Parts: sequence; structure tokens; C-alpha cells
Amino acid sequence: MRLAVISCAIFTRMLSRAVADCPNSCRLFFLEQGLHNTPILLREKIQQCIDEVEVHNRSVSKTQQFDAILLAYGLCSNGICGVRAGDIPLIIPRTDDCIGIFLGSQSRYLDYFYKIGGVYWFNSAWYEQAVLPSKSRLDELFEQYNTQYGEDSAGYLIETELDSLHRYRNAVFIRDPFDYDEHIRNAKQAASDFGWGYHEVNGDSSMISRLLEGEWGSKEFLFVPPNQSIVPTYDDLKISAQP
Repeated sequence: MRLAVISCAIFTRMLSRAVADCPNSCRLFFLEQGLHNTPILLREKIQQCIDEVEVHNRSVSKTQQFDAILLAYGLCSNGICGVRAGDIPLIIPRTDDCIGIFLGSQSRYLDYFYKIGGVYWFNSAWYEQAVLPSKSRLDELFEQYNTQYGEDSAGYLIETELDSLHRYRNAVFIRDPFDYDEHIRNAKQAASDFGWGYHEVNGDSSMISRLLEGEWGSKEFLFVPPNQSIVPTYDDLKISAQP
């Protein structure tokens, strides 16, 4: 099969390694990390990329056309809901967000969610692609807010940031064979700074491998036929397809 893979940049390393071992021909399209914070924008960006792949398919010979478009995203604040397939089917993991994908399954994510509770998740991919909490980050924010709004307002905004962080009780670092020691040290320091417990769990790239290799079991992945859209189901399956 020839597969187009539209992914959050958070999976750059994981996908690149998996593609190297995959028997299918895969082309990767990465979108910037953090779009889940503005779900409408995430939906627009994914749809735009899907439409570009559709244009590609109409402009090349049949042997060069993509057979399916894979979305390396979870539900992601409902950002993938409303995304529509054109002539090419879509396949997407049934997970809340990228954490389930990094852990290898939604069920494993939920196991840790209920077992440990109050978790702020860390891994090397997030350190490379996102901004994670730390005392030094709060110090930077204070200086930024102080310049923009003055000292009193800056102090209030930092207290608001701290209030949101105090909702968490544990830092969990998802280990990977290619972790950087600096990232693990930073996660441990964040746990110490905010009074969290610290835990490590092994990551699992098997969900990404199954996605690329076409092992699209209906409990793990949603198959969206041509000309149908992704809709939320608000149950364990997370999403379904409808005309």
C-alpha cells in the first residue's frame, strides 16, 4: 500500500523510526505541535492537508496514488471531529490524545490514569516539540508578564499558572529507547519543584506500527470511508464515521 500519514510533529521521531521498518510506502506530513489548544484550527489544518493529498492523487498515475490517509492524532480536544474524507479513506486511532499512542493503546493509558491519578505526562518528544512546566519556565513567564503588564499583574498570572499545576499530583515520564538523559533530569526536577510524585513507564510504539502496517482493527482504529466525516461518540470508541 501507499499511505499518506498526517501527523502532529510530536511523533516525528517515533514515526520516522516506524516508517523505516514498515513494508508499506509512507509519506509523512507533519503539522506543528500544540494545535489541539485551538481545535478549530487543528481541524482546518488537517482538512487542508487531506485536500492537498486528494489533489495529488488526481494528478498522478494510479500506481503513484495513495490508498489511504492515516491520521496520527487522537481525539485531541475534538479537533479531529468534523474532518471529512474525500475519495481516499481515512484511518485514525481511537484514543483521547497522543498519550495513548505513546503508551501503545487507549486501554493502557486509562489503566495508568486510574492507577496513578493526577498525572502530568512527560517524554522526550514533548521536550523537543512543546513547552513543559518548570520553575525556570515560570521565571521566564514572570519576566514576560512583568514587562507587558507590570509586577502586580505578573504575580497574579503566575499564581494562576501555579493553581493549574497544583491540580496534578504525579509526574510520569514515558520512557523510550532513544531518551535523552537531560529530559529525564528535567522531568524529575519539575516533579520536585511542584511537589509531585515521580514515576517512569515504558513507552510502546506498537500502535504506530499497526497503523502503518494496515492492522486496523475496529476497536483500535476508525476507518472512515470516502465522503464521510469523523464525529464524536462520547463512549469507549471515541469516534465514528457518518455521511
